[in-house]
Amino acid sequence: ADSEPAEAIQFRLRRGGTALDFHPAPRRQYVLYLTARVRIGCGDGSSVIMEPGDVLQAEDTTGRGHTSTILTEGVCAFVPLR
Repeated sequence: ADSEPAEAIQFRLRRGGTALDFHPAPRRQYVLYLTARVRIGCGDGSSVIMEPGDVLQAEDTTGRGHTSTILTEGVCAFVPLR
């Protein structure tokens, strides 16, 4: 299987009730939802709830981006990709 080089991993506590308006991802990265539940809103009006154990590959580094609403406080891991 192919592998994708990563630069680091960063663990962050996501505070419950926090909501971010539309923003692009700061870089290509994987987001691993370890204990947090987060609603991700897309530009087309759809949304998805990321549950603990889910992984998101964030690639929307330009344009309007996405929204994020922390539904359940918890930890996410961010893995920047080269």
